[in-house]
Amino acid sequence: MKIIEIEGLIIKSMKFKENSEILTILTKDNILSVIAKGSLKIKSSLRMLSQRLTYAKFNIYYKEDSLCTLIDGEIINNFKNIITDIKKITYASFIIDLIYQIKKDSKEEVLFDLLIKGLTKINDGFDPLVIANILELKCLKFLGVEPNLEYKCGLCGKNEVVTISVDNACYICKNCLENEYKYSEKALKILKLYSLVDFDNLKTINVSNSVKEEIDKFLDMYYDEYTGIYLKTKDFIVMTIFFEN
Repeated sequence: MKIIEIEGLIIKSMKFKENSEILTILTKDNILSVIAKGSLKIKSSLRMLSQRLTYAKFNIYYKEDSLCTLIDGEIINNFKNIITDIKKITYASFIIDLIYQIKKDSKEEVLFDLLIKGLTKINDGFDPLVIANILELKCLKFLGVEPNLEYKCGLCGKNEVVTISVDNACYICKNCLENEYKYSEKALKILKLYSLVDFDNLKTINVSNSVKEEIDKFLDMYYDEYTGIYLKTKDFIVMTIFFEN
């Protein structure tokens, strides 16, 4: 057993015995199970540190292939604006779930960075659906099924784009159009914009509700077609939208 410092995000917590919790902490290169002894006690020094969605530097007793123990830590961000807003926490849960599923089979450190930057943008007031869709699009690269988003027909090379094809994973022109759903020109251009977004330099982004719905629909169909990933948190998003309306 040794003491190590890790930087990570608590993505799950489960009550353990009477006053303790088992935390699932996502880091840049790993997923760890950590016991926070006595964290549920009112006066526990670990109480705030062990909350879900806490991004922190954790000091732990590390045991390889075994349950680690939380000692203490320093909170970097607790995303307080997310945890107090049902819509924000619903989308935050979705992108956490997505990254968690991909991280099971990938050691790409940039996935963790994308997650933290996405959560930060949602916490700072950016539209959670826009941020979730940008992150979904970027994650396709790490799943090996990234669409060709060069803004021209991916089948014949013409520049007169009329829609994007899920089956062909590219933009297509009117001559190559068969039975594909026709998205608006605005949605096609915003989708291209999403692929180029750098969270570090993103200051503002405004997208109409109709365009957001189109892009979300495309990404849902694309994920269904190519990834085999089904996330229950997506159902919660649908329910949230239903009750909002």
